[in-house]
Order: sequence, then structure tokens, then C-alpha cells
Amino acid sequence: MTKKTYQDTVNELRTKYDKERRNLDIKYALNNSEYSIGDILTDHMGSIKVDLIQTVLAHDNELPQCVYNGIVLNEDESYNVRGLRRGVWIQNIIKN
Repeated sequence: MTKKTYQDTVNELRTKYDKERRNLDIKYALNNSEYSIGDILTDHMGSIKVDLIQTVLAHDNELPQCVYNGIVLNEDESYNVRGLRRGVWIQNIIKN
């Protein structure tokens, strides 16, 4: 085995590991999510209607978690005229 072959094999293993780890992170976060697409979530900035769920690794917690993205709603839960979008982190959700 040459040095080049070794480095190529290690890079291939790292790529494979990263892909499998990301799939595991997504699966964990989505399986432990309390909310889904179409839900209305409220935090300290207002409310959104969820239309996209992303997963991230937070710095304060080594477990993957969801960030809920959607269109900003007015106080009467109608869509904002400007179509503003933003994300809501799980730790900022206000329980109703």
C-alpha cells in the first residue's frame, strides 16, 4: 500500500462517515420533533406557519435539533403582506 492509496482510502472513509452521520442526525432530530409542517409556532418575535424543517447541531447541546422555517404571520394568524420568512429555534418556542 502506498501513501497515496492510504490517504485516498482514509478520505473515502471520512466522506462515508460524514454522510452516514448526517443521515443519523436528521433521523434523530425529525423523530424527536414535536412539530410538523403546517403547524403554527410562536416565539418571542411572533408567529410563523411552518413550511420547512431543517436540522442543526446546536453549540449548547451535542444532539441534533430542528429549526422550523416559515412565513411570518400577523397577530390574527393571517399571512404577512410582505411575505417575510424566518426561522424559529426549538428552545425559543413559547408553549401555548
